[in-house]
Amino acid sequence: MKKVLLTTIATLMAAPVFASDFNYTYIDFGYVRADGAPDFDGFELEGSWGFGGNWVVDLDYIDGSQDITDWELGFGFHFPVDSGIDGIFRVNYEDFEVGTAEGDGFGLDLGLRGNLGDMMEWTAGHSFRDTEFDDGGPEVNDNFVYMGVQYNAANNFSYGVDVEMSNANLGDVYNIYGRYNF
Repeated sequence: MKKVLLTTIATLMAAPVFASDFNYTYIDFGYVRADGAPDFDGFELEGSWGFGGNWVVDLDYIDGSQDITDWELGFGFHFPVDSGIDGIFRVNYEDFEVGTAEGDGFGLDLGLRGNLGDMMEWTAGHSFRDTEFDDGGPEVNDNFVYMGVQYNAANNFSYGVDVEMSNANLGDVYNIYGRYNF
């Protein structure tokens, strides 16, 4: 266990030495659909800012039917794991409203981002969310996997599709988006 911990720390400390092929400063706008409890569709606006070589902060907003709104603020670290592949670790805070109920919680994301040739990217990973309604409602611990592809149509513009598959009543979430990279 000690060797694994020391190896992990050494890898994370060495990561800034390698260059990342990916842009982490962007804004995107998309259509979101969820098949769960409740079903909803709506729009998503996300902004991300990469700084300090390997750090990223992002803000995500969803406004959906069924009177659903969701804000998520995340802070993460990305590092190259191989040529054309980044590892991503992220922690986030989430605040949401569903009808008249409100809640908040925290989450952890661990994923990969890679190239599929010169014009395509892929993402895949695992997320955990621990959220609770403010009025003493149920606590929701949710594990889900996510995956997506993105086509880089021009230097600064891309579009893509993502899916999140949940093991809780939240169901699966689908997102189609356009992205502008700064």
